[in-house]
Amino acid sequence: MMDDVVYESKLHYIIFAWPIAMAVAGCALWYVLPAVKMLSYLFLGVAVIAAFMFYGAFSFSVFQIRRKTVHVQSGVFARQIVSLPLSNIETVAISQSILGAMLNYGTIILIGNGGTHNYFQNIADPLTCRRYLEQQINNG
Repeated sequence: MMDDVVYESKLHYIIFAWPIAMAVAGCALWYVLPAVKMLSYLFLGVAVIAAFMFYGAFSFSVFQIRRKTVHVQSGVFARQIVSLPLSNIETVAISQSILGAMLNYGTIILIGNGGTHNYFQNIADPLTCRRYLEQQINNG
């Protein structure tokens, strides 16, 4: 089954931005306001827990374009697996913010028959994903 994978993408590293921001805020609180060390401990603790959670999501999530389907797996404890036949996809749209365009990540929106929308967020290199998707849809 793996031999029919045409293209594979993962989540982008941007998912680690919130845990890093929380850790920086915790360290800043530690140095700027030493009287509220418990609050800085809280920020650092939440940052560590969030970092582990996002690392699990980063490690176990995959976006695969296969010869006849798009296969998306996400989640660690609650796995979500979506497999869409390419024949049911009408449009492939990309949504990127300015930061997403600069760092090369975005949301892939697959619009299927009947107007169904499937959103896959924080995918690395979404424009290449769309190119491979459109190639497979046109070849099939």
